[in-house]
Amino acid sequence: MSQNARINTDLFPKKFSGSEADVKIIDIWINRFSTAVSLNSIDGEKAIEIFRLWTEGLAAEWQNDMEAISDTTEWTLKDWLDKLKTKFVKKTDQKGNIFALLKLNKQEEEDIEAYNNRFRNGSEADVKIIDIWINRFSTAVSLNSIDGEKAIEIFRLWTEGLAAEWQNDMEAISDTTEWTLKDWLDKLKTKFVKKTDQKGNIFALLKLNKQEEEDIEAYNNRFRKYVSTIPSDMKTDGLIKKIYSDLLLHIDKDLWWSYSKLDEKSDLVKLMKVTSKVMDIKEQA
Repeated sequence: MSQNARINTDLFPKKFSGSEADVKIIDIWINRFSTAVSLNSIDGEKAIEIFRLWTEGLAAEWQNDMEAISDTTEWTLKDWLDKLKTKFVKKTDQKGNIFALLKLNKQEEEDIEAYNNRFRNGSEADVKIIDIWINRFSTAVSLNSIDGEKAIEIFRLWTEGLAAEWQNDMEAISDTTEWTLKDWLDKLKTKFVKKTDQKGNIFALLKLNKQEEEDIEAYNNRFRKYVSTIPSDMKTDGLIKKIYSDLLLHIDKDLWWSYSKLDEKSDLVKLMKVTSKVMDIKEQA
């Protein structure tokens, strides 16, 4: 990094003071601070100077004491961060879980608006759209021509709460050095989407009614997508077509009547194409 290059301070976490609240999230703070240094292409003495500026209170006092009583001239940023943790984290505390994530503001160097919201607590709302979030995040990374380790660093910054705790835990207990961004995104989904959520069931399918704003084609797609989540040993083609027929009766009686006249040997996709066509004709009439 050239000396005149502007440092994007928005990427850094808040300053570390050594307070109880700070110590609870020290692993996340160190991870975020290191990532921000890397994204700004800062190294050597410059990185240590930034570290000095990013301590305050008890942490700043400790840092000054260390420089006064020890030969720190050869210390790297990693040395300083390791010693910071050793100083402020009791050994019994090091065995606990990682707590809340420090929020980071948007990065100015990339079009961060494209990344949408961060993936937060693995909440029900987050998990419902996890496929959309992963798709959009991957697209934003691609549009910004980001790859390799840089892409993973952006991913670290774009997790919060329980998702950030999980990400830190994975790096602590697994060898993640060879993981690609796709590996991380796949494992994120595996972690937060419960296996029971991934499996559909016949009882829920029976209640899969058409929504008011849906056209028949959108409903058919949603129906087929849900059917694909039901384990094969819990369904038969005949049962699925019978359920679809019963649901059509509630949607539109004319549509149901047309469907009931079709060849029973036809598969569901062909039958749905016919119902879509019939509905189009009816709506245009």
